[in-house]
Amino acid sequence: MRWLTSSPLLSLCLARTPAGLTIRNSQRLVPVRVPLLRARASLALSLLRMPDYSLDIWLTNDQTIRRLNRQYRTRDAPTDVLSFPFQALQPPAADLPPEQRPLPPPADPAGSVRELGQLVISAPYVARAAKELQVSTDERLRVLMVHGLCHLLGYDHENEADAARMEKEEDRISQLIKQHEQAEEEEKQRRMASKKPPSVTQATAALFDSRLH
Repeated sequence: MRWLTSSPLLSLCLARTPAGLTIRNSQRLVPVRVPLLRARASLALSLLRMPDYSLDIWLTNDQTIRRLNRQYRTRDAPTDVLSFPFQALQPPAADLPPEQRPLPPPADPAGSVRELGQLVISAPYVARAAKELQVSTDERLRVLMVHGLCHLLGYDHENEADAARMEKEEDRISQLIKQHEQAEEEEKQRRMASKKPPSVTQATAALFDSRLH
């Protein structure tokens, strides 16, 4: 789970819409709800006030991420996520409230999208970790997406102080995503309740009342 300074995916980038996301799922061993991952990554970029940045996410297998880990980190073993930043971003000053943080550099005057970077995730590795932690694969993917995204933003965990700072930012982003999804679910339930047909008791009472008049 480490940021890297170059990317193996440059030749694999897919066409993207401006300020959008590219998610490439080249593995078939683990079912992944790509639309959910896309929505969460898009929401994270919005929460970070980076809507004009693009992000690539590659879902692959253990063999591929092991090869990349060996090539770029000299570690001959699979891992869960690798981060490849395209921008030399630095995290904000410690304990600076989100609303006081400086905005990231915007897109250039020509309107082109800034490439934030790429995340490579081993879906089988994630699925095994999720089983051990007794959480869903989707939940573990959210955690690793946020972790990798923080690496792209310049956070790291080389020492205890940096690790604590990174963990704090991960928790902040994750909580905001959860709050947003909870609010969406509550709104969905409210809309469903408003469209719910009357119960048998309600319908009978209404019929009885109409006969009295």
